[in-house]
Amino acid sequence: MITPTGVPKGELNPIDIVVIDLSGRVVSGKNKPSGEMFTHLAVYNSRPDVKAVVHAHLPHVTALSVAGIKLDKAVLPETFVMMGNISTASYATPSSYEGAAAIKKVIKNSNAVILDRHGAMAFGSSLNEAYNRLEKLEHTAKVAALAKMMGRVKYLNRHQVKKLKELKGKLYGTKR
Repeated sequence: MITPTGVPKGELNPIDIVVIDLSGRVVSGKNKPSGEMFTHLAVYNSRPDVKAVVHAHLPHVTALSVAGIKLDKAVLPETFVMMGNISTASYATPSSYEGAAAIKKVIKNSNAVILDRHGAMAFGSSLNEAYNRLEKLEHTAKVAALAKMMGRVKYLNRHQVKKLKELKGKLYGTKR
């Protein structure tokens, strides 16, 4: 299921949702699928563990991206445990096949990806999990932006990250 193109998310009704198959063919629904369908399909086709993808134009994430500031180093412990490394996909024209190619390079080891100048995507085993990851990513970006304004972003060191990876394995049984 995917949201339609051109319909404000706050005005969506269940009947507006479009059902597509893994090749992008519309199975049911009267609307045209979101132009971001290609990036969503790239995730589903590359990550069989993913059952939900959420994409949004998050203001703090996008601002950091525009400023060239990445979140690929661990900033907040809970974010790292929840999502693993957060990569930034190279710039791609929105609503194009370029976006799918750009994210395929970085989605293997993370549950969230920043789209250069275009917000972010988060993935999960459920819609709630994907949404919560996206929300946590925006929170982390806001904290990092505030820290940068105050002087610098202090990242977790290798020893701290190693302990968080162990904790993540115990909690979630995963390396992503």
